[in-house]
Amino acid sequence: MSKEKRNSRRIPIDCPAKIISSAQSPHYGRCRDLSVNGMLLETDYVPRPGELLEVFVMPPPGPISPLHAQVQVTRCTKLPDQDLFEIGAEIMFIIK
Repeated sequence: MSKEKRNSRRIPIDCPAKIISSAQSPHYGRCRDLSVNGMLLETDYVPRPGELLEVFVMPPPGPISPLHAQVQVTRCTKLPDQDLFEIGAEIMFIIK
């Protein structure tokens, strides 16, 4: 049985995300969960392990500003029966 490695609680969300790769190419997807240390993204982009990405997570309409962060890819897994990938990423720092 695998042991949970996360030290912080994950909050399930479902928000649009813009992902900018190291090649400066924009990709789009969804942020599926968020914690103090990381996030789970769902997209058609396949990053390299360890790749640094710039991510904008767009909240629902209201007073909350988008989250703008640099993240590092910790894992990437193809979702079954879909042309999408799940990216686990560690938040390196908040840009805005």
